[in-house]
Amino acid sequence: MKKGVWLILLILVLAVIVTGCGRADAPQDVVQNAENSESGPTPGGEPARDSGTKPGTVGDEDPPGQASGAEERNLEEIYARVDQGQGGVWVNVLWVTPGYLEASGNTNIGPQYGVEDNHVFAVFMTTHSGDLLTYDMMANVRLRVGTREYAPTSWEYTSRDSHHPAGILKFPKVGPNEEQVIDERTTTVELVFKNLAGVAERVLRWDLPLE
Repeated sequence: MKKGVWLILLILVLAVIVTGCGRADAPQDVVQNAENSESGPTPGGEPARDSGTKPGTVGDEDPPGQASGAEERNLEEIYARVDQGQGGVWVNVLWVTPGYLEASGNTNIGPQYGVEDNHVFAVFMTTHSGDLLTYDMMANVRLRVGTREYAPTSWEYTSRDSHHPAGILKFPKVGPNEEQVIDERTTTVELVFKNLAGVAERVLRWDLPLE
């Protein structure tokens, strides 16, 4: 499997190993830089909580090209959002922008996920009960920019676990009228999950500019 794929899997899937079946942490809590390994991490391995020292470090140093503990916390504040678990379902989202990939030292996977042409979000959901695979992401999730709402162009699962589904959600950068979906005048962007677990709308919001 390609190294870039492992990065997204670590963001989305291994969170459930860290948190069990309880509330999921924000995606950056389990981000590791797969570029430092030729074969990538071993599936099912037990990732440790972030103690400020990353795998492969000596003392307090971080590997070249990998964000430090403080930098990762800052990236989490900027790019990751988590809701309050209404209806017994938690939603974690990471906005995978070119700026995020550059700051985290993973610009090489940008083309793989089309971040130059799409607004890309890594989504991880978790619940104690019920089947979240029945939730239609394409029909119910919208990118809200001001008074406009945009439907996703694609949703691709990276985990088809009924309690812990995860995947990559993409939205266009250019709207149906050839307008830029997000431009220099945009001050807020919201990812809206409609009709999930009996909640009419749960909104994850980013204030712009991010960087």
